[in-house]
Amino acid sequence: MAAKSQVKSLLTKAKCLRQTDEIWEFASPLGRFWITPKRGAAYRPYLFLVVSTAGQALFSKNQQQCPDADQMLETLLRTMIRPGLMAGRPRRPQVVYLANAEMVSALAPTLAELEIRCEHRASLPTLGRTRQFLERGFTDRDPIPGLLSVTGVTPPLVQHLYELAAEYYKAAPWQWLGDHDPMVIAYPPKSDPRYGIVMGSGGEIFGLSVYDHVEGLRLTFRQDLPQWELMQRASWLVLFFEEPMAMSFDDLDAILQYDWPVVNEQAYPVFGRTTPDGQLKPPSLKDLLWLEGALSGILGYLPQFLQEGFGDDDPDHLMLPVKTISGKAKMQLGMPELDDLLFADD
Repeated sequence: MAAKSQVKSLLTKAKCLRQTDEIWEFASPLGRFWITPKRGAAYRPYLFLVVSTAGQALFSKNQQQCPDADQMLETLLRTMIRPGLMAGRPRRPQVVYLANAEMVSALAPTLAELEIRCEHRASLPTLGRTRQFLERGFTDRDPIPGLLSVTGVTPPLVQHLYELAAEYYKAAPWQWLGDHDPMVIAYPPKSDPRYGIVMGSGGEIFGLSVYDHVEGLRLTFRQDLPQWELMQRASWLVLFFEEPMAMSFDDLDAILQYDWPVVNEQAYPVFGRTTPDGQLKPPSLKDLLWLEGALSGILGYLPQFLQEGFGDDDPDHLMLPVKTISGKAKMQLGMPELDDLLFADD
């Protein structure tokens, strides 16, 4: 926190500066890149940016901690007194736009002493363009679209998916189920089934992979099939758990905005669909609605499975209740022998 005497000294100097008719945009958003120190965990820095609406970058820096109002005020005053390289002479703007309404309330009284209006703006377009330019210098990774970018996907749906994913992670079904325990899931019950495999029994990647057709499952178990050919011949839906660096920045920002649950730093849920070039793309709305029902049904059945297991008398297709944001539904679950699926005649 900046010392009060230091801010007072900066304020005195700023009062002596000439005032222009400029409008400045000022914000300290979380950067869309990662800092990876040799010691300590990776983190997203807070990026201080001051720009004029004419397109001139006046100041930029980043820091690990979220800035408070005193730090924001100090940064703004220092920018007036000593703008960045090639940013012009010291001066006071006429107006400062901030995207954070609470920060406007905190800074406005002091800026008024400098005859500077401080106003809230939901969007800071010039600052946004400058931010994108700066961030491209920190990463060569193409932006990963977030789940809310998928047509028809809403925050309540993603919230429920995160809640189900957190329950799934805590239930740890990979302790009992593995690659050779396929699940045949029909949701809704009369729809074509999909084929699920719990990931994690090997102790590396934890989650759930879902094949649209039995042929995709069969291709996965072909030892003579190269990975590149598998990716080109089959596509599957996946939920896996990773560190935050694997996530879309859009999703990370949405987690903060909507307070979606995440169990721990290794359990950020990544939802995706494989592509022929070995990448992941966002699932479709249909995929996510299917996952919502399937995860709900699986979680509802796991306690019964752990208590009773599967025996010779278990039915081939269990009818399970499902809870979705749209209401109650049902799904069919079967758990046949893997060989029965791999070598069955279609």
